[in-house]
Amino acid sequence: MSGEDDAVTSPDQRKAGNPRLDHIGAVVAVALLLLLLVGDHANGTEVAWVCGSSAVLLTAVAVDLLLRRNGLRS
Repeated sequence: MSGEDDAVTSPDQRKAGNPRLDHIGAVVAVALLLLLLVGDHANGTEVAWVCGSSAVLLTAVAVDLLLRRNGLRS
């Protein structure tokens, strides 16, 4: 019955984290991932995974910045 006592909030009432720290963290993670490419590689599988993961993170940051700039995301 603890669910009945909880306040109901809408998504716009919840406090978001700090988006600037999120962006910095993602860029640092991309830099660390790209450092994994230094050295010998037996095949291209790990290169594909590292580059793909980095691309996904950078795309997420770019889309978030674009949405925030256009006012579509708070």
